Amino acid sequence: MLGCVTDIDCGFLSFSDCLLPNPYSLLYHSHMSDSPALKYELLVKDPSTHARLGRVTTVHGSFDTPAFMPVGTQGAVKGILHEDLSDLGAQIILGNTYHLMLRPGSELVAKMGGLQKWTTWNKPMLTDSGGFQVFSLSDANKITEDGVVFKSHLNGARIELTPERSMQVQNELGADIMMAFDDCPPAAQRDDADQSTGLTRHAIEQEQYLKRLKLACERSNRWLGRCVKAHARKSEQSLFGIIQGGIDLEQRKWCVDEVCSHDLPGYAIGGVAVGEGFEQLKRVVEYTAPLMPSDKPRYLMGVGYERDILTAVQAGVDMFDCVLPTRNARNANAFTPNDDGLNDRFSYSILGVREFKIRILNRWGQLVFQTGDPSYFWNGRMNNSGDVLPGGVY
Repeated sequence: MLGCVTDIDCGFLSFSDCLLPNPYSLLYHSHMSDSPALKYELLVKDPSTHARLGRVTTVHGSFDTPAFMPVGTQGAVKGILHEDLSDLGAQIILGNTYHLMLRPGSELVAKMGGLQKWTTWNKPMLTDSGGFQVFSLSDANKITEDGVVFKSHLNGARIELTPERSMQVQNELGADIMMAFDDCPPAAQRDDADQSTGLTRHAIEQEQYLKRLKLACERSNRWLGRCVKAHARKSEQSLFGIIQGGIDLEQRKWCVDEVCSHDLPGYAIGGVAVGEGFEQLKRVVEYTAPLMPSDKPRYLMGVGYERDILTAVQAGVDMFDCVLPTRNARNANAFTPNDDGLNDRFSYSILGVREFKIRILNRWGQLVFQTGDPSYFWNGRMNNSGDVLPGGVY
């Protein structure tokens, strides 16, 4: 499937019609959980898996779950207009606290009325806490019990980010959902992975990993308590706690118990998709998600591959985010079915979809193929007739 040009009603951004096997066997529920700024309604459960459909209502509107949140690092998604995001089905987007704190600055965003008014995205938004940058920028930071000291990637200035500061910035940004400041540990080194590129470059040796994991779990829980105390806009913004634990299931269980002892509007699984590989991600998510409260939204952070999302939905996860779709599209990349670099006759694989639409455009935005029939493939020609189009990015 061409990952950068697909327009599928329930594939890219909304999964409500396609992920649950056998829709006629679904168990219909109407169960709601309320907090001052967020209401979660569990609508449907699948009896053969943990998959479920729901709806989250916030101050700025509602979104259906499972939901994929496109990442707008500085409040807007790069390379795509809000109208196009809405047309694709996006109901909520994510902003990055660390980057917004540096530029344009949360104080300025607050003066302009918050992220929604600043960006003109008038639907729900979520901000991460900056905790992931503790991991991804580990070469340029120092972690203490108080918080993290960064060197700004913009000008090298010293930046201090603590649980209290993260809450202050997120309160000023004003997103509907805000994340607790956490300590995200790196993955353990793997024999089957290239340790020099991507997130795996942060991987550490096994013995060191276990010690680092325990420290991160305990520290994240202590920081969560500080976040709860510092959160100043509980009637307008909802704070989610983050469950760490790496690939250690005992640590995951401990974190679930500790984090969920705080009565929060929702909870997230953090610390996966950091280089541990698919099988470990699957093992962790399938174990952890069912332990989390069933009457609150469950969020798996930083996951964007189709295989990962499908696995997590079947485990009972409701929310996802990743830079993957938009970053890869901006950089002229396409996803192939067999990881072989070939697009297999331009085909795609669709299972259980009720509504389908695919549009393929050339690099200048000219429409070359579209269909609403999932059995009808593009043959590489303009509207499937005439000569084969030249090689390039579509």
